[in-house]
Amino acid sequence: MHVSAVAILRDAPGAVGGLEVLTVRKQGTALFQYPGGKPEAGESARDTAVREIEEETGLTIDADALTGVGSFSAVAANEPDTTVVADLFAVAAPDDAVLPAAEIAEAVWLPLGTTTHTPDDPSHSMAPLMFETFPRIAAHCRA
Repeated sequence: MHVSAVAILRDAPGAVGGLEVLTVRKQGTALFQYPGGKPEAGESARDTAVREIEEETGLTIDADALTGVGSFSAVAANEPDTTVVADLFAVAAPDDAVLPAAEIAEAVWLPLGTTTHTPDDPSHSMAPLMFETFPRIAAHCRA
């Protein structure tokens, strides 16, 4: 399954690494993940990211503001026996309030340095993709 995902970042001086990333939890699920989703027919990864951000969070992001972080694969959070391949983008959070919408039940800002558990630890509440990509995003922000 191919998706676009966006790490929406904001300054958080008291947080590990000084940044927080927006995570969302879909209705009927337990794991938090990046906002994003599957492309519609003929839609680019960047266009998918912009559309999904607005649908899921109410935030309007300029496509030119998105920075490509890379393409990553992991076990899908909410679809059994499925691997997700995500084109991951990063963007600075706009000043607008996040308004969970569509299938999103909850939106939470997490410190970028949160991944102290391993993906197979039953106490974690993040999708497997988060564990691989949090360090990459932190490195990207320092570059």
